[in-house]
Amino acid sequence: MKLLDLKITCPACTAQFKLSESVQDETVKKISILAASFGPDWNIVLSYLACFRTAKGRGIRPERLVVILEELAEIWKLRRFRVRGADHPVHPQVLRATIREVGLRCDTLFGLRDHAYLKTVLVGKMQKWDHRQAKEERAATERHRNRSHKKEPEDPAGESGPGRVEMKKYLNKIKNESTDPNVRKKINQARQIEAAKKGADHG
Repeated sequence: MKLLDLKITCPACTAQFKLSESVQDETVKKISILAASFGPDWNIVLSYLACFRTAKGRGIRPERLVVILEELAEIWKLRRFRVRGADHPVHPQVLRATIREVGLRCDTLFGLRDHAYLKTVLVGKMQKWDHRQAKEERAATERHRNRSHKKEPEDPAGESGPGRVEMKKYLNKIKNESTDPNVRKKINQARQIEAAKKGADHG
């Protein structure tokens, strides 16, 4: 076997290829740039790429790997994807978790040709996410409404309420200014009723 026919494994993406193919600098450079675009999440992307092996234990051609990474990088950057002509936004948290979840199945799930399977899983995950978010928003709105309509607790003794304080001042003013004995009598009766009611409340 010639030296250039020796198969090697890429340390970044684990793709296997002949040493002669490694001279394709542009392809290797593209893979490196695309890998860097995922930042610290490259490890979960790497696990997901294992699902694109044509058979267990076999690598991915560098040219095909570039296409796979370019398509995934677009979803990653735009936070949206298209399925059957429909545009689907995706939350970064959902996207990250779904790529990790699919990647964990790489031992039994391999031979993927594109990201159709990932997109199908994402559609279901986002439906659940949107439903949960809508439910939380309704609950928050309901809590805010309840706080807005919550009444102030009544004073059990009935002495510190602003209404009763003002009423006492008003009755005293009328009693002091009025010379009509009937008015004074009615005020006294009102006070007796108030005192009896307060006594019943304390009882």
